[in-house]
Amino acid sequence: MNAQVQVIDRPTAPTIDIDALLATGQERGTFQPLSIDNLQKTLGELITELDPRDEVRPLNQASVRYISGKVAVSLRELDGAWGTPTTLTHRAYRQLGTKVLGPRGLDFIERQRQTDATGERMATINWLERLAHADKQGLFRTMQFPGEQFRTIRGVLSGSDRGFTTNLDNIDVINLLADSPEFRALPLIDWKVTPDTMRIRGLLNPEDGKMFDEQGRPTNPRLVSSRIPVPMFEIVNGEVGNHALSFTNGAYTYICTNGMGSWGSDSFTQRWAHIGGGDRGEKVQLALRDALQ
Repeated sequence: MNAQVQVIDRPTAPTIDIDALLATGQERGTFQPLSIDNLQKTLGELITELDPRDEVRPLNQASVRYISGKVAVSLRELDGAWGTPTTLTHRAYRQLGTKVLGPRGLDFIERQRQTDATGERMATINWLERLAHADKQGLFRTMQFPGEQFRTIRGVLSGSDRGFTTNLDNIDVINLLADSPEFRALPLIDWKVTPDTMRIRGLLNPEDGKMFDEQGRPTNPRLVSSRIPVPMFEIVNGEVGNHALSFTNGAYTYICTNGMGSWGSDSFTQRWAHIGGGDRGEKVQLALRDALQ
């Protein structure tokens, strides 16, 4: 499997950071069109390994505390006992803080907990006090990252009936793309899947592939110096409330060999938000299918 799951150790951060779950690109000097079938297979295997789970709970059934500088969340079980602690990604930590503490409340808590042991205890007390009055529902999205003792919350989203719809996950998008003859005819340059976002980038003209290296960066200096536009497309999806499903196509102009560039004025982007009720996912999938055609 092409998985590249790596936990980044940042001792001063209270959260768990992951660089990438899955990433691949091109061999230098050659272009082998990447297959959506391979992405479908490897992403499916990775999902099985990471065992994602969703749980909708009132926020006041959660407990937040700091253990050796790291934040831990426990949810109350049916018998009233606290469940097994879970860690959080940076995004999930910010999302939970916004929902419970307000837009700037987490910044105050962070300054407080970093003072000393007393400040850390006070930060925990502040969390408990605010959580006790947080009666809204929250959708907790967790995964079991390799090498980690506990599961990790990677998103704390709206738990309302018209909130985040879980049938717009990355694998559902990939399955739709794999079923599209129009999309299967396009060569992919690279893809990257993180706990937050999936990005797929490809070419509209297969012969343009020789101008890119294994990182999807241009290897032809003339391509950069002459500002030659490259017909491309990009699909981005966010599973944890950070990005709508979007489809961009048009001319992409590179301004540096490190891959930096911008879409031209002729580019077109369609976006579909992850909200809107139980049938929203089906409507978005239909719209994406039309966009691919």
